[in-house]
Amino acid sequence: MEKFSHQPYSSEDRLSVDNSALVMIDHQTGLLSACFDIPVEKLQKNILGLAQIGKMFKLPVVLTQGGYGGKNSGGPLMRGLVETFPDVPVIDRHFPNAYDDPNFRDAIKKTGKKKLIMAGCTFDYCLALPALHLAADGYEVYAVVDASGNWDMLTTQATMMRLNAAGVVLTNWVSVWGELHRDHNAENDAEVMGMMAEHLPALDFVTNNWMYSIGQYPDLELIRDEEPKN
Repeated sequence: MEKFSHQPYSSEDRLSVDNSALVMIDHQTGLLSACFDIPVEKLQKNILGLAQIGKMFKLPVVLTQGGYGGKNSGGPLMRGLVETFPDVPVIDRHFPNAYDDPNFRDAIKKTGKKKLIMAGCTFDYCLALPALHLAADGYEVYAVVDASGNWDMLTTQATMMRLNAAGVVLTNWVSVWGELHRDHNAENDAEVMGMMAEHLPALDFVTNNWMYSIGQYPDLELIRDEEPKN
């Protein structure tokens, strides 16, 4: 596979439901407890928001955990993540670097997708190392920074520089949603926007306005001393 390199952004380069797969690496409760670059409640919402995007848009999903998850200090995968994908098998590794596991590489290949939306905990190791390998193999890797988590912000910044130099696209989970959800007239728009509001509280205000404008809002009993003038 030809190695991916930076190129101008065009319509053909965008993420789509047809060209993308979601890869989530080592979102284990023990590892997540050591992440301090993002407030824990925000990190949890970001991870599960990204997972919901994969589910709603029916992307191929690869889940993996390291160190025989749940049986060591790394802990099991987040319960919310497992519950989001009950039918997706979890690749349970003894290789610290997910890329070194043949089952992981095989699962990536079986997605049949060129673009890989990847997140992992921690960002500098569990996400970055397989992302570098896969980019070298010719995949277009999108590293979702705010759904990964790391020891501290300095480590995150250094990792971002390293990944960017290797041709990995740095993004966030909301941008992934923005590329995949292209039309507010889509049948699943209300469901998607509701999910976004749940996992991104700031967007809830915007969604509130939008739901009101299209008539999807609770009926209100209004008490007025006089009717508004047109």
